Amino acid sequence: AQTLENSPAPEESAQKIADVVISEDLDFVSFTLLSSENNQVRQNAQVFKKSYLQEHQMTEKELADLRVELIPAKIFRGEIMLINSSSPKTPLLSLGVPIVKNDAGQVTHIAMADFKLDRVSAAFAKKGVREHFLVDSMGRVFAHFDESFVLQKKVIKFNELVSQAVRSPVNYGQTKYYDSESKQWFFGAFARNPLGLYAIVQAPQKVILEPAEVLRR
Repeated sequence: AQTLENSPAPEESAQKIADVVISEDLDFVSFTLLSSENNQVRQNAQVFKKSYLQEHQMTEKELADLRVELIPAKIFRGEIMLINSSSPKTPLLSLGVPIVKNDAGQVTHIAMADFKLDRVSAAFAKKGVREHFLVDSMGRVFAHFDESFVLQKKVIKFNELVSQAVRSPVNYGQTKYYDSESKQWFFGAFARNPLGLYAIVQAPQKVILEPAEVLRR
């Protein structure tokens, strides 16, 4: 972004930058640079990781269609957008960011990228005594020990901890709550990152208190 901001004509080096991003970062799958002038949006550069498309038997259009929720107009208004754009074939994350502003403070260039969720998913892959997963402000799953939740973009609506997290004005919190589905009490905590994703950790009360119960006996 700094390179583009310092350039008098960002579009001149856009394709080169896109090529470097794709070739040097193993997680990137596609990179697109758009510019806006007089309410006209133009694509300055776009590149796809061919090996990834071949591996997953996808076309460039199929991949681009997955990020339909990534709306350029919102990004040109200064919003940062992060969505789960997974398909039944593969888990993907899509990010849209404003990268260049003019002297009037208006966003003139934005970048949109798709990248693998593998590295993020790996941190949430194992289910132990505690369950941990990642959701957005709508409760949609971004990472989970059950990968099908990610591929289906499952929305966790009725989890009390998730509900509290997305409504909370603070970035961190913890609570004890009753889960009507499993009919047991849970201890849980959440943390929100700068991109608006929530890391959720929860465990049944009986599991947390089990060592104390053993000692008491």
